[in-house]
Amino acid sequence: LCDAATRDCVDSNSDASKVKSNSAFAICAYTDSENVVIKSIRSLSITKGDIGYTVVDDSGDATNALFTSLSNMGSNREVVVTRMLSIFYGDEDINGTSNVRVAGKALLEFASGRMRQLVSFNEVDVRSLQETEGAGESAFDFDVQLDSAEIDEAGTAAKMSGYAM
Repeated sequence: LCDAATRDCVDSNSDASKVKSNSAFAICAYTDSENVVIKSIRSLSITKGDIGYTVVDDSGDATNALFTSLSNMGSNREVVVTRMLSIFYGDEDINGTSNVRVAGKALLEFASGRMRQLVSFNEVDVRSLQETEGAGESAFDFDVQLDSAEIDEAGTAAKMSGYAM
């Protein structure tokens, strides 16, 4: 997770790393190299057990523009801001965890756009320039911790509503 404005990562041991139900949170995708940039986020999903939703589809578009936005892309640190849906809160017993799994793919390319490389031509010592491939795909995944106080409250509310019938 990160701060959407600064694109700085959030300390995983701080309360800021715990996501509240229906609150917006920022996911940062970044490269360690200044020579590689993120061209697009190709897919992004959030899951917990058998429950999940797609945030960014395979074409790189937000599936719901009302609560998901993507940064402009083209730098080595990009952001996706979305909301943590309440479907992930309730009982901690979905796989015994209070975490959700974020997984996706980023399309990477060299910062200068197109790069060229030297190649041999018909196994002769003639040196020629050839275009290199423009972009490559990289998968990523990590866990996001849900605010456990909200999990307890949602679970209690769900149990109480079951008795109210």
